[in-house]
Amino acid sequence: GPLILYPVFYYYYPVYKFFGYKGERVIHPVQTYAMYYWCFHYFKRIMETFFVHRFSHATSPVSNVFRNCLYYWTFGAWVAFYVNHPLYTPVNELQMKIGFGIGVIC
Repeated sequence: GPLILYPVFYYYYPVYKFFGYKGERVIHPVQTYAMYYWCFHYFKRIMETFFVHRFSHATSPVSNVFRNCLYYWTFGAWVAFYVNHPLYTPVNELQMKIGFGIGVIC
């Protein structure tokens, strides 16, 4: 979900026109780094799910799947909407590099 949804807000500008924004959009480098990091993070989580975790009925009942999906899709859309919004004000380059570096290490 979030791995697919975030790039939609990054690449597909008409999403913002649907919400009433009529101006031009400039993609800042920090937005690009955020998209790459977001996709890397969720790709890593998916790989962990396939190759590391073991799921059983006691630890992960089917009813949790719907709740978790709703949470991740909603949270992903919320973050992607604001981080990729045309009126987004980027941080300075040093803050961007420090944040991205810490994120990659963690």
